[in-house]
Amino acid sequence: MVALRKCMQIRVHAEGIVDLRPATAQLSFGLSAEDLTSPIGDYQDCQRVGERIAQEGARGIIAPAAEGAGETLAIFGSIPEAQLDIISVEDWNGLPPDPRI
Repeated sequence: MVALRKCMQIRVHAEGIVDLRPATAQLSFGLSAEDLTSPIGDYQDCQRVGERIAQEGARGIIAPAAEGAGETLAIFGSIPEAQLDIISVEDWNGLPPDPRI
């Protein structure tokens, strides 16, 4: 059984985020839609791009979520609390169904 978890919707105020949502941006970093939806554990291409973007000084990346529902925001380092607005909090007593299945 999975312990109680909190699912939070948060608005983040941050500059220097690389937007990998458009296909043109993905291609400019050598990624394909297949790379972003790779099987669990096959993260090599995305990690290579993330490392490059971080080394170039970006604060983070926003990209399509691997399971195809929504987006993923990865922040490099920390964000002061003043730059976060909590929109909603929901208790999860278990994991939601995997949308990839």
